[in-house]
Amino acid sequence: MSTGMIVAIVVVVVVLVAIAVIVRLAIRRRHLRERFGPEYERAVESGDSRTAAERDLRDREQRHDDLDLKPLPSTARQQYAQQWNSVQEHFVDRPQEAVGEADQLVTRLMKERGYPTEGYEQQVKDL
Repeated sequence: MSTGMIVAIVVVVVVLVAIAVIVRLAIRRRHLRERFGPEYERAVESGDSRTAAERDLRDREQRHDDLDLKPLPSTARQQYAQQWNSVQEHFVDRPQEAVGEADQLVTRLMKERGYPTEGYEQQVKDL
């Protein structure tokens, strides 16, 4: 095989690998955008770089996938919905209390579903 032929094969292989890497990155980026919605853009805008933000989102996704989440029974779901409506009604007259009630309600709901509740920032990331 001639040197020219070997160089041509190497160039073709390098180009194909580069195309495969670009396609893979595009697919991963689209997946993150679809999974996280507006949170994707917020993470990219507030992060050091797009790569770092996407790495953080993939870490969140993995952490979420590792959780043992339980569905709520329909009676519990109805109770939480009623409590949420009550909190919203209190917001107009007592906004500070309503925010505290909402936080407690969301934390109880998360705990019942199996989410860790170790701190506000981590709760936001897990949700």
